[in-house]
Amino acid sequence: MQNKLCANALTIPPNFPVDARDIDPVSPQMIVKDFYAGANAKEETSYRPTRTATKKNDDSNFLGLSEIQKLHEKYRIIALVGEPGSGKTTASKRLVKTNKAKLCVRLQLACVRKKKCTLRQLLLDNNYPDLGKIKCKRIYEWICRNAKSLSIILDGLDQLPCTLENVGVKAASYETRLRPKQLIANLLSAAKPSLADAHVIITSRPHAMLQLSPVLRPNKTVNLLGLSDHNMERLFKAYAGEKADSLMAFLRNKAPGLLDLCHNPLMLVFTVWAFSDEDFADATVVTTVTEMFNKILRNLRRSEHTGTRDLQKIYKQLGELAWNATNKETIEISKADLNDVKLTPEECQDLVFAAVDGDFIGRKLFDGDEKLYFIHQTWQEYFSARYLADDIPMTMFKRRVREMSQDFKWSSVTRFLSGLLLRRPVKGLKEGKGTLH
Repeated sequence: MQNKLCANALTIPPNFPVDARDIDPVSPQMIVKDFYAGANAKEETSYRPTRTATKKNDDSNFLGLSEIQKLHEKYRIIALVGEPGSGKTTASKRLVKTNKAKLCVRLQLACVRKKKCTLRQLLLDNNYPDLGKIKCKRIYEWICRNAKSLSIILDGLDQLPCTLENVGVKAASYETRLRPKQLIANLLSAAKPSLADAHVIITSRPHAMLQLSPVLRPNKTVNLLGLSDHNMERLFKAYAGEKADSLMAFLRNKAPGLLDLCHNPLMLVFTVWAFSDEDFADATVVTTVTEMFNKILRNLRRSEHTGTRDLQKIYKQLGELAWNATNKETIEISKADLNDVKLTPEECQDLVFAAVDGDFIGRKLFDGDEKLYFIHQTWQEYFSARYLADDIPMTMFKRRVREMSQDFKWSSVTRFLSGLLLRRPVKGLKEGKGTLH
């Protein structure tokens, strides 16, 4: 019993000129690092991959998926740690395919509810509802007897609706109902009888790993450092097609920093998306990630779905939607959430998608869909920053900025916020009406 997988598991935007299924899979460079010895201090607050690593000619220290699988078999817990879009979820899905355990359970932590449940409900009933309770019960009985043959992949620790900070170990039976964060903490700590012999892979952004107490920390940490130069160029040409050479030349001359960011797989996709309709001789120079997201939104105005819709109003509503979800520490959006901001699925289908078999990829919204998500968490963070910049009172703005600056989980939102405010005045700051201090 393994999760169904979508193609190469990359997040593909709507109206994108290339089908991901036609592209040979590539993997980011991965290397074992002692995360808790301070090795990640630089990466923690930046989207930019570690370029000193990606430019090395000697790649003998980098690991492939087969080596990651061997680490998984050798150590009880390993973690794949990387910045937004670095390929963590993609790697986790491929590891399901290559997993040698008799049973592999992959849990998308963004989909976990906060209410109490049993370990069986967390791993099986709620995660694989199509199996039915009777089959889930039989599988769980087998798991309890054969935990050594079980592999668990916890994808997106940073997307868990509740933090593991200050969560300790709590002894409980297999049938005890606990908060999901406690069940996950017990899994990581090897507290018996919480499947102490099972092997676990965690994927996460750095900030969530920093919150883990020593008893919950992985045995080995693998850093995702971005694509190699060779793989970046391969993927770039595959996505950009016949425009690849001219687009790469344009970026190299006009926006080398943005081309550098293309070593991040997701940023590569978004960069090609931003320039997909451009005549590069007349293209607007884009030099930052925020400007690139702004440009994509401008391009969407030409979307076949736009018609006579007021996109500025829709983007404002998406900002409120994203802000509400981010404050609730979730990436899951319900139809009720759309109703609260007076949005319909049709109005936001370019940027909000339904999940397919637990994957955040490739399908527009339809009536009846219950689980909705932005096409990537970075878009939720971008729209949260837009809402913060444009639509909240100055007194609340200053208070929230101070609070966010002290909390790593808001680092992506604050970076987008800085980019949005960089070239425009802020309401209330003109003529000495307010300060950010």
